[in-house]
Amino acid sequence: MASPLDDKIEKMVTALKGAVPSVDRVSLRDLREEDIPHLRRYWFDSPPEYLEAMGVDPKKLPPQEKFEIGLLEKCRGPSSKLNALIILFDDHPVGFHTINPLVEDDYGIFHAHIWDSQFRRKGIASISYPKACWIFFRRFGLKRILFKTPTQNTGSIRVKEKLGIRYIGDETVGFGIVKDGTLAKVFELTREESDFLIEQMEHPEVDLNQIQRNLSLSVDERLYEHQKALNLALDLQEAGKKMREQSQ
Repeated sequence: MASPLDDKIEKMVTALKGAVPSVDRVSLRDLREEDIPHLRRYWFDSPPEYLEAMGVDPKKLPPQEKFEIGLLEKCRGPSSKLNALIILFDDHPVGFHTINPLVEDDYGIFHAHIWDSQFRRKGIASISYPKACWIFFRRFGLKRILFKTPTQNTGSIRVKEKLGIRYIGDETVGFGIVKDGTLAKVFELTREESDFLIEQMEHPEVDLNQIQRNLSLSVDERLYEHQKALNLALDLQEAGKKMREQSQ
């Protein structure tokens, strides 16, 4: 017999089918001790082929006990130093973001994982990415966030492309648990761009891309664009006048 929690999850997954989740249904909070079993199962019980598809080398994972002790120490430390956030959908934990390696007041490398497979490829990451970056920028005083995504992890690459995060080139990586010699696509986000993503997400009715393009124009370029729009309006007005005269 399904538990109430199973029923709740099934309803949430069903509601997500064919729909993009609303911004307010996806939230973040700091890592807690209660999340450790989820992370342990994700890293140590996932099929090796799943991990390898993300560019992870299972042999580089630490012993489980050491892994859990490390997370426990994070949870019991100050939140101002915590580099792990839990992704919630309708207040139900489904995944996590981390930023590591990290150089405070400079940059960090961003990571994203959905541990509950039922919630993958549902559009959740396109909301959790901007929210997590916003927190990390302020928590660690960062100037930029980098994303070094193995080329085989096409789903993660699509998220960056969808959000418009800048691609800056390819790099061979092997940091952390990433397999040595992995070819990765590198994306970069500045604090200003992070703020823009939040604004864009919270105000989808406004063409913020056009506003950003306009703000990047020089005074002469703005005058030219204004004159071009005015000329178009006058041409349309004149065309309408001629059509009315011909119909009389």
